[in-house]
Amino acid sequence: MDLIAYISTFSIVIAAILGVIRFRQIEPSYYPFIYICWLGLVAEIVAYAYQTKSGSLLPSNIYVLLEAFLFVWQFKLWGSFQRRRRLFHAALAAVLILWIFDNLIVRTIHGLSSFYRIGYSFLLVILAIDQINKLIVSERKSFLTNAKFLICIGIIIYFSYKLTTEIFYVEAQGKESSPEFVGQIFSIQKYVNLFANLLYAYVILWIPKKKIFLEPLS
Repeated sequence: MDLIAYISTFSIVIAAILGVIRFRQIEPSYYPFIYICWLGLVAEIVAYAYQTKSGSLLPSNIYVLLEAFLFVWQFKLWGSFQRRRRLFHAALAAVLILWIFDNLIVRTIHGLSSFYRIGYSFLLVILAIDQINKLIVSERKSFLTNAKFLICIGIIIYFSYKLTTEIFYVEAQGKESSPEFVGQIFSIQKYVNLFANLLYAYVILWIPKKKIFLEPLS
């Protein structure tokens, strides 16, 4: 692992630490995002220790399932499934079914679950775009300090990249392309990952504080 890849892998630690510092202050509707940052750090540590020895992607495959659940929950708290409760449960069910299908039926849980990653990346990009459309209509403040907007931008950039690379990876496998070609597809992942993690760290600084309601004096 080269230096940039190593830094990129563990750059989520900044957001995770900031999440610990600000957790009690922030609006509860952002809790799932903080959980995602913490989970991401744990997953990177476990994957680094486990995958380098065994070569198995088991930790990563479990992580992407939990990450998807947390992101869908996050969008629910932001109102993406408002008055559409069944759609929320349908999204969770679809994520789980696709994960089981790709990891336990079509492939092994120790390998790369590309079909699942394509599916849940597409779902998150759609949810993020929908949320941004709502913000453009309703928000009047600067988007440079709007935590919800910036999180959605990070999701769109990162998961659009993941969606594209996984599609190319599946296509390359079908054509029996060389490992060098596959490696080139994923070569910029470390930069995209680093950008997303640093953006998430910046976002945590701008997450609104929880509202404190004072009881009237009797």
